Amino acid sequence: MKKYSIPTTARAMYNMANELVRLMTCPLGGMESQRRIARIESALDQVPDKYYKVIGKLIDRQLNAYNTPNEDGFSASDMDQAILRASGC
Repeated sequence: MKKYSIPTTARAMYNMANELVRLMTCPLGGMESQRRIARIESALDQVPDKYYKVIGKLIDRQLNAYNTPNEDGFSASDMDQAILRASGC
């Protein structure tokens, strides 16, 4: 089980935010992914507000990009789900 501590540097906050987005957008996530998401969110909740606002915006932008449809009307999320359905997962 991976431990997550409160990030104290900009790089640590950025890396933790990216890991959170990666876990949240992974179509094959399970219970372990959900536990890791909860631990990361708990650590990020303890970051000072002035930093959390920046990190929160980064996370929101990345999640919006994942869920925003392209010119054909499909988002990356839609494509991930289509691949999973076609493969029988």
